[in-house]
Amino acid sequence: MARLGKPLAVAAFVLCVLFCGFAAAISAGGQNWDARRAELDEFSITRVGGGEQPVRFQVTDRVTTETVTTSDSLAAAVVAAYRERTNRLQAERQALQDRVDRMAAEAPLRTRLNKADRTAMDARLAFQQSEFERLTEELKAVTAEGARLVDQAEQLRSEAATRAEDADRLASELDAIRTDLYRVLEQIAALKDRKVRLEGALARAERRRQQLTERLE
Repeated sequence: MARLGKPLAVAAFVLCVLFCGFAAAISAGGQNWDARRAELDEFSITRVGGGEQPVRFQVTDRVTTETVTTSDSLAAAVVAAYRERTNRLQAERQALQDRVDRMAAEAPLRTRLNKADRTAMDARLAFQQSEFERLTEELKAVTAEGARLVDQAEQLRSEAATRAEDADRLASELDAIRTDLYRVLEQIAALKDRKVRLEGALARAERRRQQLTERLE
């Protein structure tokens, strides 16, 4: 940050020297003021007045159309425009230097905060990864249980068709199994929904950890 401030200070010094040289040249006379006026990109200088009113030269900002100053001669107007440009450049340089100084002062705090965020994010990501793996295993177990219940229901349905004397008992058992199967299927759907949400949370956490890693680098 300090290295960035030095070139800015040098640039400001050079601008001041150039402006002083320009002012000295003005005092020596012989300037082509129309050419100097044409070199101004930021300002326009126009003749105002005339007739009963004295002729004056108005300096206007090309962007905001605001009047910067009004002078009695073209030379004075050009000098005022160049002085205004120099003042603006110096103000911009100072604002940039203030920003550089502020960023340099905040850098240690930002580093500490980023490290703390990274540690917390790593812990959160590890927990979510563990929870994701646990839900995955639980979903596998519940899915296997559902498959087993489906097979059992098919067997009982087959027995009910071939053993009429046990039809009532088997039908009752089949209804109970259907109830259990419905419960298991709802549990599977809920677990799948939780798994999808957790996958999204893991993806967001991973992106956040990558961002923190890039900041620390």
